[in-house]
Amino acid sequence: MDIDFFIVVVYFVLTLGVGIWSGRNVRTMREFSVDCGRVSCFALYATIFATYIGGGSTIGLAGRTFSSGIVMIVISILGSFDLLLLGLLIAPKMEKFLTCVVSPGELAGIFWERWGSLMTGITGLLYCLGGAAVQVSAIGHILQDLISIPFEVGAWIGFGLLVVYSVFGGIRAVIATDAIQYIALAVSIPLVTYFAVSDAGGIAHVWTSVPPDRVDISPLWTQPMRYLPILASYLICLINPVWIQRLLMGKDINKTKKSFCLGTATLPIAYVCSALIGLSALVTSPEIEGNSAMVYTIQKIIPIGLKGVVISGLLAILMSTADSYLNISGVMLACDIFAHRTASGVTDKEMLLYGRLATLGIGVFSLLTALYYRDIIDIALYFDGFWYSTVVIPLIASIRGYKSTTHAFKWATSVGGAIAALWLIFDLEKKTGVYGFFPAMTANVILFFGLSAYGKRHGIFAREETERIQKRIRAINALRRIERQIEEGGGI
Repeated sequence: MDIDFFIVVVYFVLTLGVGIWSGRNVRTMREFSVDCGRVSCFALYATIFATYIGGGSTIGLAGRTFSSGIVMIVISILGSFDLLLLGLLIAPKMEKFLTCVVSPGELAGIFWERWGSLMTGITGLLYCLGGAAVQVSAIGHILQDLISIPFEVGAWIGFGLLVVYSVFGGIRAVIATDAIQYIALAVSIPLVTYFAVSDAGGIAHVWTSVPPDRVDISPLWTQPMRYLPILASYLICLINPVWIQRLLMGKDINKTKKSFCLGTATLPIAYVCSALIGLSALVTSPEIEGNSAMVYTIQKIIPIGLKGVVISGLLAILMSTADSYLNISGVMLACDIFAHRTASGVTDKEMLLYGRLATLGIGVFSLLTALYYRDIIDIALYFDGFWYSTVVIPLIASIRGYKSTTHAFKWATSVGGAIAALWLIFDLEKKTGVYGFFPAMTANVILFFGLSAYGKRHGIFAREETERIQKRIRAINALRRIERQIEEGGGI
């Protein structure tokens, strides 16, 4: 057996074993979704870093630097400050939700009842579906390009491995495997960078040998409409279902803050390494396609033995993102869309079963999408737009303490989602040159804050609060009647 193939097999077996072992005691939906027991600061940081980095921030960034230059490094580094904002602005406000919420939809339901839970669950699920499919597809391509495993077989391998430990162990398995995957990528990316730069003659030679436009960052201010929307999308849309889950996991808010801030501090290292790989490939092999820069470097330069370590690191980058998407997708599908975790007649054991089945279903969908659609990156971007255009700004504002009305949220999300859909259906991005989520988010923000202010002024907010209190009283009274009937032996 080839030594590199053997190393990859060992990595797969180790990941699967750790995932199953760490998730062996999962008994409730909370343990499956957000409760990881005692999580160290390193483990929380490792899962944040590993989930954030993804294939786009490594393989993709190397390719974009090869084609467009270091301007993309600057965008990526500035964009990573969204983790800092999460740590400083959002994490401290999450403490009051830690004991009562297990999903993004349940968090939104606190502010806007069932509509908030359902809308957040649907748009969050769309956001994660595309991302999971992209990662499964990328796993298939990596195994095909670097180990000569057919794409379909590689996608099945990635699907099988991810689904087994994600379905069985939930978030506990995800956190444990992310720690291994963090170590793998922390070794592999610098290793590839070292060999790539050395093969190209050193950093100084790379810098002076690439075309001048590749080391020019002036397009940031000379072509603002091309690059600023990308940066704005990082900083404005700073929260997503995975980050909500990570925020709910941390029992110690200070530990959570440190973990997110540490992510911002260390991500630039990975970005610079990826960019150096792209520039080095441009110096040594300018004839190749930009998207192949990292794969080409591994194939041609990395020696036998170390190549298996590097391939394991690339797979770790993809798997650490995919398993997070799978887990939170299953949680949202079960808790926010199909059933309420606290709904009458639904036990926590049943909710756990729903969550596992939902995770399996999401995994199957991701596999089928990866196998039958080659433009799934575009599909993922379209799905992302619905999340950004509906719940992001209202959710951030409400977590920060802004009081809104359910009517305002309904109108804001409905109109924002409709605009995003129209932009997609009529391909208005191509016709106007404007990303669809910008007009959709603008309408969403105006309606949300405008109608909330109107509702507060005209007593709508007060009436909604009264209705919520009355619903809670009715629910408590109904529960007490059931308890009395059980005590009296009369049944329900």
